[in-house]
Amino acid sequence: LTREWFQLLGDEIVNPNYGLFINSSEGMTFQPNPSSAVCNAEHLAFFRFAGRVVGLAVRHEVSMDVHFTRSLYRHLVGVEPGLVDLQSIDPDMFKSLEQMIHMDLDEIDLGLDFTMTQERLGVMETVELIPGGKDVLVDNTNKKEYIRKRCEFAMTTTIRTQLVAFMTGFYEIIPRRLASVFTEHEMELVISGMPDIDVEDLRVNTEYQGYNPSSPQIRWFWEVVAGMSKQDKANLLQFATGASKVPPGGFSNLEGLSGKTKFGITRVDTDPTMLPVAHTCFNRIDLPAYPSAEVLREKVMVAITYGAKGFSLV
Repeated sequence: LTREWFQLLGDEIVNPNYGLFINSSEGMTFQPNPSSAVCNAEHLAFFRFAGRVVGLAVRHEVSMDVHFTRSLYRHLVGVEPGLVDLQSIDPDMFKSLEQMIHMDLDEIDLGLDFTMTQERLGVMETVELIPGGKDVLVDNTNKKEYIRKRCEFAMTTTIRTQLVAFMTGFYEIIPRRLASVFTEHEMELVISGMPDIDVEDLRVNTEYQGYNPSSPQIRWFWEVVAGMSKQDKANLLQFATGASKVPPGGFSNLEGLSGKTKFGITRVDTDPTMLPVAHTCFNRIDLPAYPSAEVLREKVMVAITYGAKGFSLV
């Protein structure tokens, strides 16, 4: 009865009729709605209540089938979201900022300053990312700070009051000092539980680019996955899709940026010392052509355990 009660409350928390949360771009997770005040005059009280409900579920060790964006889990454990977390919030912005990392802005003038425009109640307005931002041009010396500020604006500033209310309710049940001992990945599993992942279902619903099912690297990959612990399988799913949630009906129903998007593995001919890279909006992993099963195992395990923590540049 307790489990059912929490699940019913979880369904209501993300009920679009209340306007508290909106789907992320990949459709698997939920993010606070920046416009929640328009939908619900009492939205902050509702967010605080939602935080309490999630905290109570954790206190009573009841898993809720509700998955939030990685940036929200980062906030709960006291870690600033980074560029990699932007994939599920605004994939177009993520792509442009990722490209900027590798640009020489002494050679390319993007004409950017520390401002951005946003729509507020149907009116476009200019917002400064730092004091006097309209007078600060973006160049090689400050582009890292510009990227960090853009990420902060998208994942913190625009939903700050909602975040504060939700986190206040959560910390009333689970003290901040206890929440901070978890990583964002662990916090998702604490709230939503460990998924039961059918490796064969995932395998038959996987698409390949540059590889085929008989490629040595693909055979090695599935051998590694088959031997993973339940925790490691959950880490793999989080790494590739941004959430540990198994889609209703199995992996043939996996959602991405453009609707149903199967899990994908793409060959990249890069330095074999590089780790696999995930594109969570497309449920895709870029897998280098590693020379042996041992190397592939090592790189995959490092990537799913540590490699999803964001770009070191930001």
